[in-house]
Amino acid sequence: MTTNNSQFANFILDRLKEAYSMKYDAELAKFLGKDPSTISTWRRRNTIDYNLIFTKCHDLNANFIIHGDLPIKRDAVEKNPDHISEQKIEYQTQNIIYKIDNLTLAPDEKIALLKMYLNLLEEKESSKKS
Repeated sequence: MTTNNSQFANFILDRLKEAYSMKYDAELAKFLGKDPSTISTWRRRNTIDYNLIFTKCHDLNANFIIHGDLPIKRDAVEKNPDHISEQKIEYQTQNIIYKIDNLTLAPDEKIALLKMYLNLLEEKESSKKS
């Protein structure tokens, strides 16, 4: 799945480099298993492969990847569950859904993003039960 929202791909790629302490796009390309020219193409066309990003960056908070919201790592939230109230979690979920809905994407791309987000929530819940 790809999107071509103006500059959106650049922000996401830069966030990934920040999260993994990478300086160059070539490092990010290697991490993602792509040729460096692919990253350049994504930047130039303002497109991104969300399936690849969410698969390879499963340790990152989806809110951070898409919007830059903290915390960067998913486990930062999971390590301190008492720190985040149920109301705040509900607000964050509603906010993510709202932000995804307002992206300039085709409906099927929005649905795919929402499904990925739901999968992340399910994983989080199942890890709490373990």
